[in-house]
Amino acid sequence: MDDCNGGAVKNLIVNSTTELTKKISNIPPGTICRFRMNVLNIVGYSASFSPVLSVLFAEIPNAPLVPEYVDRSGGDETIGKKPYITIRW
Repeated sequence: MDDCNGGAVKNLIVNSTTELTKKISNIPPGTICRFRMNVLNIVGYSASFSPVLSVLFAEIPNAPLVPEYVDRSGGDETIGKKPYITIRW
């Protein structure tokens, strides 16, 4: 992992043959972090994979506003107009 500021990829995140996930915290929203991976098998470690995986960390958006009633129509099925309501956010 790099320093999440465009620096060199150098931080070791996981050095395990059993760890399948890793939680990274305290990264501000809008930050882009880059990751590379080396793999260990019976032959040894692989070279670092390129290209680098870039991840943009984002915030969970706020919920939308409550819908507001605007208009309604009973429609007229005999002339092909279906009933409807109109709402807006």
